[in-house]
Amino acid sequence: MPQIQIAQPPAQQQDPPVEKTEEIGTTEPKQLSLEELLRIMDVATTLRKEHDVVEEQLNLDQIKVRLRERLLEAAKVTGERVTAEQIDTAIENYYDKLHTFEEPKWSFSVLMAQIYVRRATIIKWAIGIGAIVALLWTLLIAVMLPVERPLLAAETKTGRCARPAFGTRSLAACQAVATLQGQRAT
Repeated sequence: MPQIQIAQPPAQQQDPPVEKTEEIGTTEPKQLSLEELLRIMDVATTLRKEHDVVEEQLNLDQIKVRLRERLLEAAKVTGERVTAEQIDTAIENYYDKLHTFEEPKWSFSVLMAQIYVRRATIIKWAIGIGAIVALLWTLLIAVMLPVERPLLAAETKTGRCARPAFGTRSLAACQAVATLQGQRAT
């Protein structure tokens, strides 16, 4: 037999029990999961390391001091007689010219490098010019130079020349022009 539930007024209804689940992205620190805490710590560690690298790279005086010490040690090992002032001057010259660019003098190798860098543009222009030359050459041959061909069957039946270059002429005139062109060609 089915059970019948009696509806209670809204004030007396009980809310179903809420399961406590950890939501990702909560703002309360007490509710952050271990995975989220580790992710946040990883981001903080990465930021700290990047900040240390930036500080180290931007601290030029410290870099120069370390470089000076390494160069002095290298000079002692190799037996070079170099003074600290000479090393300081060399380091200053190095850093003064570090971020400068001088255009190389023109030579065959520089020309070849420039051509290699611009090879796509050069190839596109060469193909375009070649296509235009081929088109003009084809038009020149097709329009300007007469083509020797035997008389068409239609020309023989009608007695008229069907070649547009000769206009509307008699068959005899067409044959005479073709004969003259043949003689000029030989």
